[in-house]
Amino acid sequence: MRNWVADTFLNQPYVHGHTYSGHALAMACANACIEAYKADNLVENAARMGNYLMEKMLELMDMHPSVGDVRSKGLFCGMELVKSRKTKEPVHEAFMEPPRPPTGKMKILSEVFKEGVYIMAGAASVLMLTPPLTISKEEIDFAMAALDKALSITDAEYED
Repeated sequence: MRNWVADTFLNQPYVHGHTYSGHALAMACANACIEAYKADNLVENAARMGNYLMEKMLELMDMHPSVGDVRSKGLFCGMELVKSRKTKEPVHEAFMEPPRPPTGKMKILSEVFKEGVYIMAGAASVLMLTPPLTISKEEIDFAMAALDKALSITDAEYED
């Protein structure tokens, strides 16, 4: 190593090495997971169910004016809640000073949770839908029915 490079680390330690990075046991677990993904066709199921989930989210967007946008990559999906589709003003803006209270979004999450559906709170006004790779159409339908009912909360806050 050149002296000028070595000297840099005298004042700025390089703290990116980890004890278990690349550990043989962790790698064995990763290999076993990859084999399970292949054996159970989880990648193919995720692609099929991701398309189906996106269709269902688009249907909800058509029915609920407070859904301003939906997007996905496989089964990693986002649903953005807005006060107005014209202005794209979010129902909850996390980066305001002081932050707007998370009324509608958090109420939606609470309502779907009561129905047995867990949806993650994404940044600002986005709901993150990230189901397991093993999800079925019936389970997606169940979750979308719960979300359909709960979206009336933010629809009531809609301003257009």
